[in-house]
Amino acid sequence: MSINYHDLSTTRKTLALGVGGIVLLLFFGAGFKLFKPKQEQDKGFVVYVVPPKPQPETTPLDLPSTTQALQQATLYARTNGYLDEWYFDIGSVVEEGDLLAEISAPDLDAQVDQAKAAILKSEAQVKVTELNMARAAQLVKTNDTPQQTYDQNEALYHSAQADLKAQQANFERLRALQDFEEITAPFSGTITSRKIDRGDLVLADSTGGSSLFEISDQSRLRIFVNVPQTNAMSIKEGDRVEVKFLEFPDSPLQAKVSRSSNAIDPTSRTLLVEVDVDNQDGKLYPGMYCIIRFFIKSLRPIFEVPSNTILTRPEGTFVATVTPQNSVHFKSVDLGRDLGKVVEVTKGLEGTDKLILNPNANLVENTKVTMRVPAQE
Repeated sequence: MSINYHDLSTTRKTLALGVGGIVLLLFFGAGFKLFKPKQEQDKGFVVYVVPPKPQPETTPLDLPSTTQALQQATLYARTNGYLDEWYFDIGSVVEEGDLLAEISAPDLDAQVDQAKAAILKSEAQVKVTELNMARAAQLVKTNDTPQQTYDQNEALYHSAQADLKAQQANFERLRALQDFEEITAPFSGTITSRKIDRGDLVLADSTGGSSLFEISDQSRLRIFVNVPQTNAMSIKEGDRVEVKFLEFPDSPLQAKVSRSSNAIDPTSRTLLVEVDVDNQDGKLYPGMYCIIRFFIKSLRPIFEVPSNTILTRPEGTFVATVTPQNSVHFKSVDLGRDLGKVVEVTKGLEGTDKLILNPNANLVENTKVTMRVPAQE
């Protein structure tokens, strides 16, 4: 077999050209790869940024509470005796001074009569001692009796006067107790409880005394709320609030803060706040559960940021921001409420900041970056 050296030479040249082309392609490709990282390095890391979302100046705060009557009182007996009659039952609306019940106390009535007689006796004794003192004074002038006799009669006169005053005071005390035989309404309101019936023994003992009625003024309701210390400084007298009842979910009542204790309870770390609600129509009752919605005014701007912008380090809590020079700057922040996907930042941010999402460990202070905006979901 004969070899065609001309074809072989041509084949070698072709192979050489092919290999050379491959080498050139590899060289230019390598050169391209060598220069590409330099270009990316000039641009910096690519980061996605979002602005902080400013929160409204007022934030709703819902706290549970219970309604109470504007005035409420439990009426007790101040006189021992038996209940003679009662005139109002539960649910009755009474006016101030209305007679609610009467107590029969014959022994007290007898003591009053006895006190009257004692006053008459003391008055007679005063007159006798006064006459004796006057006679002694005349006798002393004529030297028919010693001065000592006059002094004794004068002392008896003053003693009789003092005894008369004591008897009169005892009579007034018994008359006051006799007035308590009639149980009257201390203010206008509604009878919410009657605990006695005709013929019951009632006692005026301070510890085991008989409770007769309970009365409450329901024309206005008082609502006491314990506001946490963190929000106490934002509560002021006259602030608008909403009162929500489960029975009227679509029509909250508008009210205002009436007063506060102006002191933090050291046990619960709360401020006691009172809200008054008008109830002239009688639609509401004391003892109802309700929710009081306060509108808390922020003492400083509050921002809402995605939770994946927060960095927790041993030295504190930070967020990574991008400066106008396209470099990384870490800011220390204070956090508020954790709302799940977002977190409140109460201190450390400005509305113009650009926050880096998911900052990685390669980012350090002053690292050059290229900003991108994430696609809207």
